[in-house]
Amino acid sequence: MTARVYYHHPEDSQYSLAYVTQNRDDITTSGQDAIIEYYDLDEEFFVLYTNQ
Repeated sequence: MTARVYYHHPEDSQYSLAYVTQNRDDITTSGQDAIIEYYDLDEEFFVLYTNQ
């Protein structure tokens, strides 16, 4: 299986990739309808998916 980050959230395609960072504190949702996912694919990082 190939390690990948999806453009659309794999469990809800209404959410699209908006931001990627290695520092969780860089992500602020400011009341947005959002999902934050943690990935570890050779390096750890966080992905913000938004419903906008």
